[in-house]
Amino acid sequence: MVIVNLFFGYYYTIDNSNVYARGPVYPLAVVWAFLPLLVSFVITLIKRRRIDSRKYSAFLFFPIAPIIGTILSFFTYGYSIVLPSMAVGYLLLFISIQSDTMRVDYLTGVFNRRHLEDCLRRKMSENNPSFAAIMLDIDCYKKNERYIWSLSR
Repeated sequence: MVIVNLFFGYYYTIDNSNVYARGPVYPLAVVWAFLPLLVSFVITLIKRRRIDSRKYSAFLFFPIAPIIGTILSFFTYGYSIVLPSMAVGYLLLFISIQSDTMRVDYLTGVFNRRHLEDCLRRKMSENNPSFAAIMLDIDCYKKNERYIWSLSR
């Protein structure tokens, strides 16, 4: 669309005085940019039972940044913020899922030691005298679990 716009000016034009003007198909370009958002949002709602609950909220709130960017784009004439706000939305989604993946063990699906240390640090900083913790470590847990899993197949 942007390459075709360079020759025909359907999306936007810049005249000889460097004045920006939106073209006749600018609203169509915004709808075209939002089509993947709408499809991903509908798929998220349909498949919500199959999506991990920790990742569901990230998928559900993903469209907020592009919606805000589009609203700002209509009020700030001369600036197209739709596509950069989509990039920000994708980046926030990626960071949210990545940070969740870093806190959860991939094999067992439970929180890992890093998350435990963060929770303990937070609890100890609260200065709560009634706080106590017990840590249990099972040697070779993952190795034994893989062995049991392979026997059950």
